[in-house]
Amino acid sequence: MKTFSTRLLLIISLLFFISHAGMSQTKLRGTLQDSSASTPLAFANIALLLQADSSFVTGTTTDDKGVFELMVPDSGNYFIRISYLGYGTQLQPVHIDPDKKEMNLGILAIPKASQDLGEVTIVGQKPMYSFDGEKKIYNVSEDPSVQGGVANEALQNAPGVYVDMEGNITLRGVSGVEIWLNDKPSRIKAEGLKSFLQQLPANAIERIEVITNPSARYGAEGTGGIINIITREKIKRNLLFSFGFNGSTQVTYSPWASFVIGNDKISFNTYISFSEYSNSSESNSSGLLLNEGDTVYSFVSDYDSEYSYGWTYGHLNLTWEINKNTTFDAWGGGSISNNNQNYTGSSTRTMSTGEVFQYNRTSSTDGDGSNLYGGVSLEHRFKKEGHKFTFDGYLGDYTRNSFQTNEKLFSVQPWDNLSYTENSHSKGNWMSGNFNYENPLAKNRTLEAGCEIEFSPSIDNSPIDTFNFDTQEFLYVAEFSNNLDQKTISGALYTTYSDTLGFLNYKAGLRYEFASLDMVSVALTEKLHRTYSTFFPTLHLSTTAKNNDNYSLSYSRRVQYPQWGLDPFINRVDGESIYGGNPYLDPAFTDAFEAGYAHFFKSGSSISATIYHRRTNLDITQKSEGVFDTLLNRYTIYTTFINAGKKIFTGADLTFTWRPKPAYRIMFNANLYNQDFNADLGSYTVDKHDLTYDGKLIFMWNYKIIRLNIMGIYRASAASLQGSNEPTYFINATASADLFKKMVSLRLGMNDIFNWMKHSSETNTPSYISSSSSKQKSQFLTFGITVRLGKVELEQSQMPPQNSVPQ
Repeated sequence: MKTFSTRLLLIISLLFFISHAGMSQTKLRGTLQDSSASTPLAFANIALLLQADSSFVTGTTTDDKGVFELMVPDSGNYFIRISYLGYGTQLQPVHIDPDKKEMNLGILAIPKASQDLGEVTIVGQKPMYSFDGEKKIYNVSEDPSVQGGVANEALQNAPGVYVDMEGNITLRGVSGVEIWLNDKPSRIKAEGLKSFLQQLPANAIERIEVITNPSARYGAEGTGGIINIITREKIKRNLLFSFGFNGSTQVTYSPWASFVIGNDKISFNTYISFSEYSNSSESNSSGLLLNEGDTVYSFVSDYDSEYSYGWTYGHLNLTWEINKNTTFDAWGGGSISNNNQNYTGSSTRTMSTGEVFQYNRTSSTDGDGSNLYGGVSLEHRFKKEGHKFTFDGYLGDYTRNSFQTNEKLFSVQPWDNLSYTENSHSKGNWMSGNFNYENPLAKNRTLEAGCEIEFSPSIDNSPIDTFNFDTQEFLYVAEFSNNLDQKTISGALYTTYSDTLGFLNYKAGLRYEFASLDMVSVALTEKLHRTYSTFFPTLHLSTTAKNNDNYSLSYSRRVQYPQWGLDPFINRVDGESIYGGNPYLDPAFTDAFEAGYAHFFKSGSSISATIYHRRTNLDITQKSEGVFDTLLNRYTIYTTFINAGKKIFTGADLTFTWRPKPAYRIMFNANLYNQDFNADLGSYTVDKHDLTYDGKLIFMWNYKIIRLNIMGIYRASAASLQGSNEPTYFINATASADLFKKMVSLRLGMNDIFNWMKHSSETNTPSYISSSSSKQKSQFLTFGITVRLGKVELEQSQMPPQNSVPQ
């Protein structure tokens, strides 16, 4: 522990030394005043830009007397960008003399926004957190503390978002979150999504939009809401080649390179990366299996796991401005991956009769995958601003292969020894098209309509061969093997209408979704055919008071469709626990209500609060219970999917960003909620309530060109349908610096400084009681370097894939 803390201090000291040794700095001072009243402009945003390409160099805010001070890293010609509520955004040119260590610009008289600002037009600095109708926005581009990191680190800073140590994402304690990229569904499969977010550079992200109650424009699937990741806009007439290296002592390493070129008509960018990741974990569990209250057996197990993952990825994008009203985009790319996992441990099962079954288990998995994707987009803009239509078309496919060997050897009962192999193969593809039309009928009045269609067939084969210890050969076992073939056709029609009624802004929407699913499995006697078609209404109300208070009220209907969980095949190859699907699952519908408030202060501070109520009927969840399996002729633990009845979340979410001084920013987010479970699980019913909370505290500090970010996360113990999860907490820290006019960026940090992160849970049912705990290697150093050659602001064009499927 002491060694890791010492390393972190050395890292920060090293960055501080490099920043001072690498360049000569000039202290620049000035005072902002209203040009008419001569009053000071307190807490105005100040940014220093290079005149050559308008790239950001450093920034600060004025104090309560309108005075600002910042350190200029090098001599030359700059712009001072001034942003202040009611005064717009203005530029002041300044020349830094190499012979001067201090410069005082004196009083800068700033006119109000209604006055002539000249010919210069530039976008104003955005707050780090803001509200926009249904969206809570985290402007990643305005947060220097995460630049040089990856998307997972940026997501941790978004209000209400939590990313656990396995990469699973929850929003206000709820899973089932839909991830979108650039206003479109990501179509990234579960494990591929985790890998993608671990590789996507944070400096490729413009903002993250957290949409807890989406309008009809967005797909209705996902009971947890939508997280929309918006990558940076492309900039024309520039050239940039950049490359870098990210790594950690976990061990992880990831070299990457990007090239961007563009002019008035055509822009092109490409990105390629290679990543290698490895980790280890240890887990233990213990429990009882019961039959009508009597103990059948008790069990204890301890396991260690080591795994590695490699991913090579490439993406290219071409944008053609056909004319001033029409833009055409084409993109494509692909990836190849490999993974390896080794699993060792021992278990003891003690029967009620006193007989003891002790065995050692080993497992090894080698896998690989690949995917290709491509798409086109056409946007036509009419003469009236905001009047446009867009068409997007996508296609792609993926392949996954895995070969797994398992061995379970008993110390006393050799006749129960088990050795088997599983050679699984998965393949799928998809084709989709989206059309969206927007027409601003009048000021503050907009009509939007669109349609979506998608076709996605897939196969998943998992043959099992078991080892015959007498004949010393592997034999195919049909009862343990599955062949799954699934085809889905889905589509949607939607419309929204927004307008203003007095002081109130409203947006009403209606979405109609339909889907057809066909499934063939060895466990089905005939093809399973399911169809769904449902309307989803939405309503969003908002208003802004003169004192910059923002109020909102919204309703939406959401859904969770059963898909893979419909397959009734039961995997029995490991007799200790078996699992299967449920072909009788119905969709789970959620009614979501929210009321929100937000206020943004001139100092850069802000406060927002949301009260919410989410009621899900026929909630789709997993159920585990002790059963006697007639095929195995023994008691075991059976896990399947069920519609569990009602699940209700009622809570309040608070986010407070405090900027006591220009160099400091503190963000606090807390979520207090009550869970109600009301479910009929067949052999028993559940009716319980649980009040819990989670929170995060983020401290950001900027000193000259050095940035420090410290983040702490705490999730209190929370109930689940059949048990509970224990508290989870950790602290991360990152330090970074930009050198040589931002041509080089360095980043060093530490994950889980005090090695607190772990996961513990309990299950308590009439037939199955257990407690389990797992601990990954979560304490490690991270580091990275980025080198940029060309126009630095063109790093904004380094776009991730818009609709890829990493495997």
